[in-house]
Amino acid sequence: MPTNLYPKDFKDVLLALGIIMGPFGGHAIFPNLKSDMRHPDKFEETLRTTYAVTFLTDTTMALVGFAMFGLLVKDEVTKSVLTTPGYPKFVYILICIMVSIVPLAKTPLNAGPIINIIEFIFGIASNSQSTAAEEDGDKSNDKKQIGVKILKIIIKLFVNGMFVFVSIIYPKFDRIIGLSGASLCSIICIILPCSFYLKLCKPKGNQRLKYYTAIILGTFFGITATYAAIVF
Repeated sequence: MPTNLYPKDFKDVLLALGIIMGPFGGHAIFPNLKSDMRHPDKFEETLRTTYAVTFLTDTTMALVGFAMFGLLVKDEVTKSVLTTPGYPKFVYILICIMVSIVPLAKTPLNAGPIINIIEFIFGIASNSQSTAAEEDGDKSNDKKQIGVKILKIIIKLFVNGMFVFVSIIYPKFDRIIGLSGASLCSIICIILPCSFYLKLCKPKGNQRLKYYTAIILGTFFGITATYAAIVF
């Protein structure tokens, strides 16, 4: 299969930046993950390990997939394998099983923050008072609690249904990852963290300059990569 060491043009670089940023844009679920941990004090160490494993796994998969299929590789390496005849039958079955497990594992994590925000907007977010009321078995609140539970179920079904709807409407996985990585992840992973650090910690000298440089570069590449993901 034909391969190339360098991108053909700057457009491919911009598209690649968005796709590369995509897997590392999980900052929105960090509070949920930390609150669910048995030992929240180990969150920082866990985060470093997770990002290292993610980087190693994604890089390895990208290199192997490109070496196998070259420029003909599809937006997902597994899709290239599934559409290529000649592999043992168990390989196709195994890939289908593994691909099916991914949404089952990731959807609850991705949906959690969205569900929490919607519940907060509707004023039904879980809190200590509601929990205490449920434990006390206050009969006057029974109907209200049932209504809250039903509304929570509807919200969860709605959010997960939207995930399915969007995946059907926009089946191009690389475009979705490229667009979200270029736009959202540039903001969530680079611009906002650097801005918050400058505001809260007030670094000085070269350190301050580094953060401003990161914000400027993140903004530039975020805008251009978003444009590339939409137009090309």
